[in-house]
Amino acid sequence: LENVQTFYKALTTGDEEGMDRIYSKSFSREVSEVMEAGGRIDTWKDCLAEGARPSDMKVSGIDVTIVSETQAFTTVIEFPAN
Repeated sequence: LENVQTFYKALTTGDEEGMDRIYSKSFSREVSEVMEAGGRIDTWKDCLAEGARPSDMKVSGIDVTIVSETQAFTTVIEFPAN
């Protein structure tokens, strides 16, 4: 849950270093499939820029489901400002 809170704090404040500390640089199978089909991934620098990031977004209901020692899922309810 700490990483989820760190993620949303970095996302809403534009903290690129904070995002780099928790975000994986490797692609999952699902991301690889999107990239191979012509998708793109914007850089965190672009996503966290003033005016691009959801600076007024609030989150609630942060939860985690642990499936195994190596797999877990989180859910969050997002409340964007606009």
